[in-house]
Amino acid sequence: MTYDDFNRLSGKSRSLVEALSMPGLSEIDFSPERVEIYSRTVDLS
Repeated sequence: MTYDDFNRLSGKSRSLVEALSMPGLSEIDFSPERVEIYSRTVDLS
């Protein structure tokens, strides 16, 4: 079976974006808290 045969038999071809999309995701309220990241000094002794 060739790749073209597989695509023809498997139905509608989808793009990567369509395959990874999650319907209804825009309806989820996502508001993460802000995180502050501080650098630390390194003790090389």
